[in-house]
Amino acid sequence: MQNNIHPSSSHRPPVLRTYFDKRNKAFHLFSAGTDANAYFWRHVPEKGLSSKPSLTLKSDSTAVTTAISVSKDRVFVGDVAGMMKTYSMKMMEKLADSEEDMCIKPISTYESVSDDFSRNSKIVSMDIDNEEERLLYSVAGDVFIHPLNKSGFLRNRIIENSVITSVSWIDSTTFAVGTFDGRIMICDVRKIQSELQTINTFSTHRNDVSRIHRCPQNKQYFASSSLDKTVIVWDIKDRSSRHSFVTRRSLSNDDNHIVLHHFGHQAAVLDVQWNPIGSQKYTLASVSPRHEDPNFGDLQIYRPHGSLFE
Repeated sequence: MQNNIHPSSSHRPPVLRTYFDKRNKAFHLFSAGTDANAYFWRHVPEKGLSSKPSLTLKSDSTAVTTAISVSKDRVFVGDVAGMMKTYSMKMMEKLADSEEDMCIKPISTYESVSDDFSRNSKIVSMDIDNEEERLLYSVAGDVFIHPLNKSGFLRNRIIENSVITSVSWIDSTTFAVGTFDGRIMICDVRKIQSELQTINTFSTHRNDVSRIHRCPQNKQYFASSSLDKTVIVWDIKDRSSRHSFVTRRSLSNDDNHIVLHHFGHQAAVLDVQWNPIGSQKYTLASVSPRHEDPNFGDLQIYRPHGSLFE
């Protein structure tokens, strides 16, 4: 299934985030295009994705939005200038019921979270661990962890590595980082010092890893998108026991962790997200610029066969 989103005069495709509205039992999307705003889209299972955004998350600046993450009560929006804005989820759900085109302003804005102003302060990626209430985010390639119950942002970096393009929690102690050269590195937050120390490394992608997202129903799985036009679903556990002995001998480390390699896009895949609704388990959404017209984005929604996850 495909939907066209974010017509624009620029070639920058949208950022994508998913959210489950428990009150209305609906799956929604947050996206960002070439302007400074972010957008809230309804996706009701019986009706599909709305034809236009239900809400505009208005920005006070002109900086392009580069990252979005959703907590239990707030939406965090980061931009190319290193600014972080937060929006009230409660207010958003209330206004989304309106038939009119509505805008919502941020409830707070944080100053640049980068210590080194000589480098690009762009917020590259961020992800929220709702169980531990922590925000994991990357600015100019450095990785930070920020407790959501504290004001401001922590200045001490946990990783300094300029090649990082995406970050995502895997579980409460483990997170993944994607890089410019297609690698995905799995890290234990308890073992992080000043440099990146990895538990495992995957290198099947042949271009930038644009996004990593863990499966909300099962932390054993996560998905990655890449500028190589593909999406990969990974199993954090080794799957070599599924293969015959002869086949097992010829498989790489990556092969033993790949659940699905999706080649459905015709252009660079800029984002991938799991559907957070339990009844639609293992459904994915990914987005890329349209092959014939990069001023538009193509959104694909698909569900791999359940036997792949057993």
